[in-house]
Amino acid sequence: MNKSLIAFVKTHDPNCDEIPRWEPGTKEAMRFCEDTKMMPWDKKQMLDNTIHHEGPI
Repeated sequence: MNKSLIAFVKTHDPNCDEIPRWEPGTKEAMRFCEDTKMMPWDKKQMLDNTIHHEGPI
C-alpha cells in the first residue's frame, strides 16, 4: 500500500505493481487490506467502515 500512496502523491495515479490496476472513472473502489482488490462502491458500507470503524478490518 505504501508504494500506491507514494505514486498517488507524486502523480495523482495510485497504480503500481503492488495493487490491482485502477482506472479513473470506474464505478468500483479499491479496498486496501491483506487482499487488496476492487469492489463495488457501497457508500454506506464504506462510510461505516472508515468513519465509524464498525466494519471488518
